Amino acid sequence: MKIAVIGASGFVGLRLVERLHLEGRAEVVPVVHAFRSLAVLARFDLPWRVADPANVAALTAALQGCDAVVHAALGDAKQIVTMAAALYPAAAQAGVKRIVALSSAAVHSLTPAPGTTDSTPPLLKQKSEYNTAKARAETILSAARKNGRVELVQLRPGIVHGPRSRLVADVAGQLRDGTAWLVDDGAGICNAIAVDNLIDAIWLALMTPEADGEVFLLNDRETITWRDFYAAIAGAAGTDLRDVHAVTPPVFRSSPSARLARLAATDFAMSLMPVIPARIKRIAKAAAAAWPANHPPDNWRLPDAARPAVHEEMCELQSCRWRFPIAKAERVLGYHPALTFDAAMQRTGAWLRFAGVVRA
Repeated sequence: MKIAVIGASGFVGLRLVERLHLEGRAEVVPVVHAFRSLAVLARFDLPWRVADPANVAALTAALQGCDAVVHAALGDAKQIVTMAAALYPAAAQAGVKRIVALSSAAVHSLTPAPGTTDSTPPLLKQKSEYNTAKARAETILSAARKNGRVELVQLRPGIVHGPRSRLVADVAGQLRDGTAWLVDDGAGICNAIAVDNLIDAIWLALMTPEADGEVFLLNDRETITWRDFYAAIAGAAGTDLRDVHAVTPPVFRSSPSARLARLAATDFAMSLMPVIPARIKRIAKAAAAAWPANHPPDNWRLPDAARPAVHEEMCELQSCRWRFPIAKAERVLGYHPALTFDAAMQRTGAWLRFAGVVRA
């Protein structure tokens, strides 16, 4: 079986390539956007291909001869939507039989309503452009499947953690620098999934006939709080969780650049983009970026002690009170997370020390 992995140099994509290749499960075709993305992948003798995942013709050529494709490419809100629009027609033209697309549990927002399940429709209007784009990408692919023959499975993982996780590295750095913080003492639900558990789920999605046309929420087996998550990283980093700042979420106001990005992501604005001169676009972006902050720096003030940088996305994540169920994935895919949270964090701790993120 020949499997293409779009976004093969990313956190999930790279681990998928490693396991499929090293475990001999399939012939792997890594697909990346640029040659520089092959730096780590080049250690394997694989038939890699370089293509723009938002270009149907280029992607069709990259997928030629593949039986299935896993879409794990990263991007901004606009790229997420354009890549979804290109994926299905490219796979169909290349003769691919099945697509497994990585969506996100964030299609239900970062603070999902109690009772949310796999069958709950994704929210197409959210504060976050990223979450909205993920929801739109799902609907684009689902609509394409209704009119096409290529099988489609969409996976909605929660917080993916493990070696090479940027989130884990950031939290470890904050714990080391004394800037880590928790909302409500970390009592919120962290819908965590170890990257290797996610890879197992992807394999099941590739191989299970009954999964066609379905979407699946994915988590680890345990219910984990954000305090548990930070405590596990603190243990690996050799820091004391008692030093973590307790914060109350402030009232967040969008910056001019964020409001401009939200406006630019609307369907109406997207329809106008081709007719707006490039010079005007550059001026608008520069003006928004240069807009003065609410509190300009005071050059006469002495530096403060280490203070947490509280941001809205993490505040919302830590305020979650609903654990996404995985009953459907267990029933249809036979998904049973093999790696416990503690075992996964032991691997992550070893990576943090090996990579020099924390001291051994």
